[in-house]
Amino acid sequence: MKNFSDGELDSALIATIHHESFLMKASHDAFVRLGQKQIVSELSAVEQVQLFSSYTSFLHHLYELSVACFMRDQGSDEGFSGRPGSVKKDKLFQAEASRVFRGFVDRLQSGQGEGWENDISYYDVEIPTDFGEKFRKVRNFTAHAITDRTAGAIDLSDFYADYHKYVYELYRSLHRYWGRFNVENLDMKSISRFTVNV
Repeated sequence: MKNFSDGELDSALIATIHHESFLMKASHDAFVRLGQKQIVSELSAVEQVQLFSSYTSFLHHLYELSVACFMRDQGSDEGFSGRPGSVKKDKLFQAEASRVFRGFVDRLQSGQGEGWENDISYYDVEIPTDFGEKFRKVRNFTAHAITDRTAGAIDLSDFYADYHKYVYELYRSLHRYWGRFNVENLDMKSISRFTVNV
């Protein structure tokens, strides 16, 4: 078990969080560019693979960033592995999505909206009870080289249609905080020391 009350370990976790945030944003931007293109024209076969890949990369990095934040909030990585860890993460994603959507409703009801939000009815919803589990399964099926990725065990288009709304608001919530940091101004530890000049 890693205890993040150790300053050095916490600093390493923060650098990892910044890296995941950077990767999440980069894959999100690639996905948006290709998704917008698909809406107005047909994608080439290479672009279609890139669209799938950028969305699964976005989901992967959003998932990993969130889990790192959950561990930091808890102060350790205890209980995050194995089958019990999967159940725990499913519940944490469910609770976090509920918190984010409830926050929108509370702000809009109190007149504290920022003007760019959707109508309150968009946010005043119950998060599907299987959201955390589906998110984890999509992340697992697309992060590992297993046949489930292409055999249709999980249909990414169905996941997008049913759950992207919740994924996107989690992304926006995390990016609002972690995305304001510029990696050029951060101690990225061994990441920034990587070199091919060996």
